[in-house]
Amino acid sequence: MDEEKLLALQAELKDYFDRAAEEKKSYGTMLESTRAAIEGLQKQVDAIDVKLAERQVASPAEPTILEELQQNESVCRLMKNRSGHAVFSLKGANAVNLLERKDTITSAAVGQEISGVLQIDRTPGSRPRRGRS
Repeated sequence: MDEEKLLALQAELKDYFDRAAEEKKSYGTMLESTRAAIEGLQKQVDAIDVKLAERQVASPAEPTILEELQQNESVCRLMKNRSGHAVFSLKGANAVNLLERKDTITSAAVGQEISGVLQIDRTPGSRPRRGRS
């Protein structure tokens, strides 16, 4: 509800900014009534923004993926014993972030070469020598 009110106030504030720009163009300055309206709307927007920020801070932060893995008993056992298997589930934003990860491929050579290994450079039509060199 506060988000909707904030968006409505921001839209109304934008209209007043546009009106102020027209007044500056026409009269050289904005009218006092427009200035008062902008200041009043800005105070309302600031109050709602502070309220939303406080609500955001008050909500508990979700643990990171690393924290979830460190707290999982089967993962800890797997890391300690270096054998077996582990089952874990991710909840909330961590699962969404992990599943929605996207990488942009910027080169056609991705996956074609291994670092430190050179391709064999051959001249077409030539054959390697056999026997004595």
